[in-house]
Amino acid sequence: MKRIIAVCLSLGLMAGVAMAAPTVDSIVKDHLKAIGGKEAYAKLSSLKRSGTVKLSGMFGEFSGTFEEVMLPGKKSYANMDLGVFLETSAWNGTVGWKNNNMEGMKDLAGEELEDLRSRSSIDSIVDLFEKDGAAAFKLVEDAGDAEHDVLSIPRNDIRFYINKKTGLLGSLTAKYTDPQMGDTTMKVTFGEYEAFSGVQLPKSRKVVIGADQLMLEFVFDKTELNAAVEDTLFEKPAA
Repeated sequence: MKRIIAVCLSLGLMAGVAMAAPTVDSIVKDHLKAIGGKEAYAKLSSLKRSGTVKLSGMFGEFSGTFEEVMLPGKKSYANMDLGVFLETSAWNGTVGWKNNNMEGMKDLAGEELEDLRSRSSIDSIVDLFEKDGAAAFKLVEDAGDAEHDVLSIPRNDIRFYINKKTGLLGSLTAKYTDPQMGDTTMKVTFGEYEAFSGVQLPKSRKVVIGADQLMLEFVFDKTELNAAVEDTLFEKPAA
């Protein structure tokens, strides 16, 4: 009888170890492994993606094309053509700018500039962890989401929802300020993932601003890793 009790207690302790609560460190390391591992991620010198985009909201529904280019941690570029609306934006590592057919050319600062900087990151979770360690995040234990581990950035409450089974990023939420809607929220949901040279990238992305007041759906048709990119792409065009 004593032996049976001892075995049961031992199994109970082993189960306790297996059921140990996740930590920021373990979640991010599992996520890094899921997207392809540190070695594959570190080999990326550039990423170019393009495809189709559909916008729907208070102004109607429009479809078009888009292109995104990034030099990891250094520069970012984005172009979206919806026919009635055309916008190009870029960050050259120092200066950020945006040009569209409604507002014209604009130098960016504050949240808009920070957004362009963040677009130079292929995976914000990994890059923040590499820079600041586990202190960059807070594990949200009362998120009420059984399928995801939720990490937040305390300074701005951006929340990353990481699938517990796959280790991949399912979605993120953030505060958002819009000229028409005012202070609201933004949710970005990532579709099915596909491996490119060992690195997992989403095949689609849906951005919802407010209570479905504005929605952008991106589908990636073409992906190029480590392709040559001219530095002039990120520079503000001459007036």
